[in-house]
Amino acid sequence: MAEITIDAPSAPRARGGLLSVVTPQNGLPEGLYYGVQYQSALCGQSRHYVEGQDKVFDDRGIVKGAPFTIYRGIDASLFQRGASEALIREAFEAGESFGVEEGFQANVLNGPDTVDITPSVGIPVTNMKHAIGLLEQYASENYSGLPIIHGNRFATALIPELQIDKNNWTFHSGNGTPIANGGGYRTEGPGAVDIDEGTAWLYITGNVNIWRGTPTVAEGPALKANRVLTLMENTYVTTADCFVAAILVGI
Repeated sequence: MAEITIDAPSAPRARGGLLSVVTPQNGLPEGLYYGVQYQSALCGQSRHYVEGQDKVFDDRGIVKGAPFTIYRGIDASLFQRGASEALIREAFEAGESFGVEEGFQANVLNGPDTVDITPSVGIPVTNMKHAIGLLEQYASENYSGLPIIHGNRFATALIPELQIDKNNWTFHSGNGTPIANGGGYRTEGPGAVDIDEGTAWLYITGNVNIWRGTPTVAEGPALKANRVLTLMENTYVTTADCFVAAILVGI
């Protein structure tokens, strides 16, 4: 007997990722399609004054964000054409964080201003407490706000004593720094240079902002094949306040 075709059973969505620790702002005013820029008040730190020494004035700098697009495409039976938009929306939303992570890494984490704080350039840090400590100390010396640690699933799995809020499965360090364990973060680090097997990049940034546009759906039948191709796209702008630092880790 031939199998019968039924509607796909529901499945739980992946947990974690960048969108588990940063909530996007919906809606892109027209100008945001060309990117954004602003100044953050939290760049730098307050300092102890020493008599006779010059006072330091922090440069707030310009925080910039460029737009990027993520998409999801589904190839389905032509007989599912009426349900294709619901299918594509479910799939797109389930994988949204992964796509945003790819765009955020390309536009921000691997940008020209990222500072590599690996103690010996090119040699991975294998003591993960050491690595996390270096990242958090760098952030505390350069930023007055709450930073965010970023890494792919391999990198974040190496972090010892990972603190997990099981109410929403968000991660944070022992110091309370949120951790974005993004499956969309690639192995290519600063400068888009790939790394050896068994190594990964961890990043730390200032506060992350995400602006999300209005998604569009397009559908086109492939009549000869009895198929329907459905595409969903959306545009995003992402920023990280004040700084980005990275460290190479490994096992």
